[in-house]
Amino acid sequence: MLRPKSHSVCSDGSEWEAILTEVAFSVLEKLLEPLDHVRFATVCKRWSSIAKDYNQTTQRWRSKQVLPMLMIPPSSAALSQGAVLYSVSGRTMYNNIRLPVPANEKYCGFGHGWLASIDESLTNITLRKFPADRNGGLNVIHLPPLIHDLNERYNETKSVPKVILSADPTLHPDSYVVLAILCHSHRAAYIAGQQNHWNKIASSGGRPKYIHATFYGNLGYLFNAFGSALMRFNAEWGECLPQLVNTQPQTSPKSCSYLVESTNGNLLLVERVSARNEVSATSFKVSQVVKKQYSGSILGVDAQLLEVNSIGDEALLVCESHSMSVLASNFRGCHPNSIYYAYNSGSTWEMGIFSLENKTTTRLYSLNHCESDYMPFWITPSFEGLC
Repeated sequence: MLRPKSHSVCSDGSEWEAILTEVAFSVLEKLLEPLDHVRFATVCKRWSSIAKDYNQTTQRWRSKQVLPMLMIPPSSAALSQGAVLYSVSGRTMYNNIRLPVPANEKYCGFGHGWLASIDESLTNITLRKFPADRNGGLNVIHLPPLIHDLNERYNETKSVPKVILSADPTLHPDSYVVLAILCHSHRAAYIAGQQNHWNKIASSGGRPKYIHATFYGNLGYLFNAFGSALMRFNAEWGECLPQLVNTQPQTSPKSCSYLVESTNGNLLLVERVSARNEVSATSFKVSQVVKKQYSGSILGVDAQLLEVNSIGDEALLVCESHSMSVLASNFRGCHPNSIYYAYNSGSTWEMGIFSLENKTTTRLYSLNHCESDYMPFWITPSFEGLC
C-alpha cells in the first residue's frame, strides 16, 4: 500500500488522521479515471488536500498518456441532459457532462484535443479546445462555411459531416488540416490552416463514397466504399491521387470501415463484418495497407491489403470520427489484441469490444431509436493530476 508523505498527518500527530489518509491513498490508487480523482477532490477541503498529496507523492499522472474515453453526445430531444462519458478501463458511465457547445449545434468529431460541432444550417463548423486553455491560448476556431464550396446538390443532401483533424491547431496553426465527409452524399472536402475556403476532393473514378479517413504521415487517406480505391491527398500541394488496394469491388457501400494508424506506425483498415441477422454478434476484420513489392513506396500509387490476425498488445478504438490505437499494457483494464468500437446502424447505436484472439464480441452499451447522424466519438482527456 502506498504511504502518504509525512506532512499529510495532522500537526497534532493524530494516529487516526494518519490512518484516514492512508486509507484514502489506497482508494485513490484504485480509481482508474482522472474524472474520479477530480470528483474525490470535490467532496470537501480535506479530501481535496489528500488528493493533491497523493498526486505529488505518486506522480501518477505526470507526463503519462490517459486512456481515451467514449463521448456519447446528448440526442436532439435531450440536449439539457448533457453528454455521457464511458470509461473503457472501469466500464463506468459518467452522466451529465457539460461540453462547451451551444444547444443549437451538433457534435461532428473530436481530434487532437479539439471538439468539432456544426450549426443548425449544417454549414458552419466550429472547433473548440476541450478542455479549454485557461491561460489565454487559442480556444475557438470558426471555419469558413461548408455549403458555398461543395456545390453539387449539397442543398438536397444536407447532413452532419464527419470531421477529422490532422494535428493540434495550437501547435500547428499554419499546417493543420480539417477534413469533412458528408454522411449522406459521401463527398469529402478539406481546409488547411489559414485557408479561407474548402477544397473538394474528387473521386478516383466512378461514384465517390467516402466513409472514413485518417491522416498518416503528412498525407490524408480516405476509403472509398464503392470500388477498390484508397484515396490519398496532400493538402499543401492540392493533390489527390488514388492508392489502389486489392479489395473486391463492392456493389453497395461498406457502412463501417475505419482507417487507423497503429502504435508502431502501420496504416490499418478495420472493416466491420456484417452480421447475417440482428442477433448475430458484431465482428471485425483488420488489414494492413502495405506497398506492393514492385512499388517504390507505400505513398506511391499501388498498395495492397494484408489481413492481420493479431495486433498483439495493441487496442484499436474506432468510431465514425477520429480512430486511434493504444498499447493496452499501459492501461489497467484495457484489453490487448482487441477492437473497441462505437457503431451507428442508423437507428441503433452500440459500443463494445471485439477480441481478435477468440473472435468474440462483448457488447457494453447500446441505444435504440437514435438519430441517423448520432455520432459518439473517442476523446483523450488532458490531465496531469491535481496540484
